[in-house]
Amino acid sequence: MGQTFRKDLETLPDSARDYFIDQTTETQIDIAPYQTNVVINTMLLNFNLIMPPVAECKGVTFTITLTLFLSGKTITLKDYGVGVAESIGWTNLELAATADWVQLKSDGVHWVIVENGIA
Repeated sequence: MGQTFRKDLETLPDSARDYFIDQTTETQIDIAPYQTNVVINTMLLNFNLIMPPVAECKGVTFTITLTLFLSGKTITLKDYGVGVAESIGWTNLELAATADWVQLKSDGVHWVIVENGIA
């Protein structure tokens, strides 16, 4: 995927990079490598948000923002992989308050936290 993916990503309009999650009933949602701006607006239940494969996203920055959320609920941001983290040094992140946000960038091996606005 590598080079082709990056070239394809550069040609996408900004609107195609947005992923708006509204009132979901899913317990797990996977982020695609091109969905670089994730906005969550839900109050229904806890769920896992799965990052795309770190190697496929080298050089790409993702922003995940929680715009509305019910107290007592948690969104857990997890690494891609079944049973074991796919990137080196991954620790799950929890978004649990309105206006929580995090910006992550892939270096091809690690997800690096660029900025963290988790309360």
